[in-house]
Amino acid sequence: MPTGYTSSICNGEEITVKDFILGCSRAFGALVMMRDEPMDAEIPVFEPSKYNLESLEKAKAQLKEFTDMSVEEAENRAEEEYQNDVKKYHEILNQKRELRIRYEKLLANVEAWTPPTSEHLELKQFCIKQLEDSIDWDCDEKYLTPPVRISGEEYQKSAIEKAQKEINYYSNEHEEEVQRTNRRNLWVKQLKDSLKED
Repeated sequence: MPTGYTSSICNGEEITVKDFILGCSRAFGALVMMRDEPMDAEIPVFEPSKYNLESLEKAKAQLKEFTDMSVEEAENRAEEEYQNDVKKYHEILNQKRELRIRYEKLLANVEAWTPPTSEHLELKQFCIKQLEDSIDWDCDEKYLTPPVRISGEEYQKSAIEKAQKEINYYSNEHEEEVQRTNRRNLWVKQLKDSLKED
């Protein structure tokens, strides 16, 4: 049975060594993202993702925004975020508690269920275990901590530190993305050069 790489040969098509090797090259690191594209899709010159560069610009804008922020603005933003966090906290808490009620109701019904035969006992135990595990995983409140109100000064300092970390992170990530892209393009160029017909 032919593979996706050999099916055209099996179908009687004339395939050059160059076309075959370029097709198979899609299974390798530099071209692995093309593995699901049609075999005759042109191998492009790759460009670095814009994600890190866009995120870097966003972080720089946030740094400027938080650095230029007045004390009053910082106090207002800190209070606004605190109120949003309190709202989210209560929403999550209510969701967990409502889910616990639904799970426990179903658990009580499963526990009250009498299996029709002894061969069904394992099914009952399995159902109980699923519900008990889900209660433990989905309804646990011990890691859900209420938000803490911070001052505008603390808010501003924290936001500036976060923006600076993001600037460093996205700068490094962009640089690495450019290097990876250059290596991919070099790998493809070297491959194509090795397959040039004299």
